[in-house]
Amino acid sequence: MENTTYKNIILEFKRMLKEFEMKKSEFNDESVFTAKLLQKCFELDKWKIQQVKKHKLEEEHILEELLEHECFYTFDVSSVSDLLEEYYTLSEVQSVFEKYKNQFVKWSD
Repeated sequence: MENTTYKNIILEFKRMLKEFEMKKSEFNDESVFTAKLLQKCFELDKWKIQQVKKHKLEEEHILEELLEHECFYTFDVSSVSDLLEEYYTLSEVQSVFEKYKNQFVKWSD
């Protein structure tokens, strides 16, 4: 991928997942398809992490998860830290939170 951004990685992830889902008719059994879909999700997640690391987009990845989990609203990064503990330390997650909190938090007067 040229000019790779975290958004581009997510778009490609979604495209590959949709491509797999379109093959649903090839499976005779719903439970087999579900198991294969879950396996594909794990494979694609590993691919996503490899792309993030390859293109040095760790900060963007953490920020996206912080936003998705509303951490700037709750001031609690534990859900993201738990979700990403295999890839990032709590300190790394907190560091990204601290870097962006003034941008995403609206302080009341």
